[in-house]
Parts: sequence; C-alpha cells; structure tokens
Amino acid sequence: MSGNVSWINEIKNNTDKAFVIWCWDTGNEGEYKDWITGKLVGRNDGGKRVTIAPRAHLRVTGCGVPDGGDRDGKSKCRVLCEASKVMDNNPMHDPGRGLRINRVQGPGEQDQILYYNHETVERIAAINFPRGKEQNLIMTIDEHGLKLTVHEERTSSDWKAYTFGQELGKFILSNLDEIGKLALEAAKAAGKLALL
Repeated sequence: MSGNVSWINEIKNNTDKAFVIWCWDTGNEGEYKDWITGKLVGRNDGGKRVTIAPRAHLRVTGCGVPDGGDRDGKSKCRVLCEASKVMDNNPMHDPGRGLRINRVQGPGEQDQILYYNHETVERIAAINFPRGKEQNLIMTIDEHGLKLTVHEERTSSDWKAYTFGQELGKFILSNLDEIGKLALEAAKAAGKLALL
C-alpha cells in the first residue's frame, strides 16, 4: 500500500440533505468543525459517524483516505451516505451502504483512489495520480454529483486547484462528471449502479 496520504481538508454540502461520514481505520479518522464558527461538529474516532448537515461547510483535520488494508479483520475505508439511508440508528456502526473510498497503489508509479458502492462492493471508478505526494482534498456534494478537488503544491509558493484526475487525459476528463454522478448515487444508497 502507498506510504502517502490523501487528506480531506474541507467538506461542502451544497444540498438540502444531511449526509453521514464514517471511517474505519487505524488512524487519521478525522475531526470536523464548522467553517465559520470553529464549533466541533464531530470526530470519526473509533468508528463514530459524523453527520454533515444540509448546506454545511466544514473544516476538516486528520481525515485521511484509508489504504486498502484491514483493522481487526474488517476492511479499512471511508464511507459517505445520505443520512436517511443508513442501515441502523447506532452512531458507532458502519452505515452499511453509500460511497466508499480507499487509496491504494496503482499500476506503475501511480496511486489510485478507488470509488465503490459500499453496499454491493462494486467498483464505480478508479482515479489514478502520480505517486510521491500527499493530496489535500476538498469534498463537494451538490445536486450534480460528489467531487473531490485537489489542492496540490506545484511550486514553492504557487498552489493550483484542479479536479481530481484531471491531468490523466481524455478518458478521465470526459468521465469526471459521470464519476461524480455515480459517486453521489452511491452516497444516496442507490443500490445497483451502472458502472463505467
């Protein structure tokens, strides 16, 4: 597995629906605070769910995308699910469905973020990017899809924002909107998805 980390540093929920974010990992589970007030919204420590309220804008710290290993015999992952669709009301349980993401080693000198339908464990997409750097991600949820935007240091003082996977050519560029739509469908617990 990759020794580098992709960090979610900001979450924008631009919808009128609440979402739950959950993580099963050995660390880097995440702490969420209101962007304006700094008030603590919640922590994913020990498998706790955190609710992302409608129209919330959150500042996030220590929130990594887990690698593909396991902890206590259960696969590590980060899951986003529409709050009304989680499988039970226990705030310490896996939501059982939604969009699952992991960061793993990809082919050659690349890493990947894998998108899965968490309920069916079917792969939605794999986004490749060069190995060797940590990514700083912004997660945006809106009516058109769920997108990760990367802030990557390109020179010592210049930061450039670009949509995750954008540099990888026409296939990814032509499918980013579709990946975002499929990711949002999975987060809304849509069951079976039409895969890319």
